Amino acid sequence: MIGNPLYTLRDVPGKGKGLVTIEKIFKGIRILSEKPIIIIPGNEISSERLQISIY
Repeated sequence: MIGNPLYTLRDVPGKGKGLVTIEKIFKGIRILSEKPIIIIPGNEISSERLQISIY
């Protein structure tokens, strides 16, 4: 994330730990961004076969 973070990790009473906003987050703002673990081209495998191989 570039710039100041929009959230922080805090204790939430009765719930444990959680990410809590530290400033207003407007609709459309990206909060988290991660690289994919795997990439499978759409024409390489059917969705049924992909589901079988994952589960």
